Amino acid sequence: MWMLTCRSNRIVGLALSPADMSELHDIYDTLNTSVPTQRTTYVLQFLWRCLTSQFDVIGPYYTSSTSFIHKFFMSCVFATMHSFHLYDFKVAVLIGDGASSDLTSFKHLCGYKGAFLPTDHEHYIQPWFVNPYSGEKTHILICPSHQVMYMYSTIRTLIHKHEMAGN
Repeated sequence: MWMLTCRSNRIVGLALSPADMSELHDIYDTLNTSVPTQRTTYVLQFLWRCLTSQFDVIGPYYTSSTSFIHKFFMSCVFATMHSFHLYDFKVAVLIGDGASSDLTSFKHLCGYKGAFLPTDHEHYIQPWFVNPYSGEKTHILICPSHQVMYMYSTIRTLIHKHEMAGN
């Protein structure tokens, strides 16, 4: 496993087996309630995955006690893209989970700032932007599994509202 740190723009190699990766130590540490720290409820994690091999770089992660606003989200995206670019890693696709900060940022990057999709051009939406560091297209994709979960949750909510209304 390789890990990228944005602050120092360094890549650090770690010798972890796949079994080690499934149980990272700090995930299972308990919080010490006597220490006045604020718990993280949101994590923005970056991962660079080679599309032709099984080579992965776990990028930096950013934490917050509140939801991410799109300006902060975009600054994290660009800082990470720049760090990857410094090591000649090509960013071909950004995949997001469909959270509001993702969608707002993705629309902004693709030229649809403030627009409700579909736009006036219902049959054509540009799902890419030009990477400012490489000059190449970077495509945008919403994670399909997250979209299925979102649709399921929306349908359940609508059914519940319908039942509560007595219909």
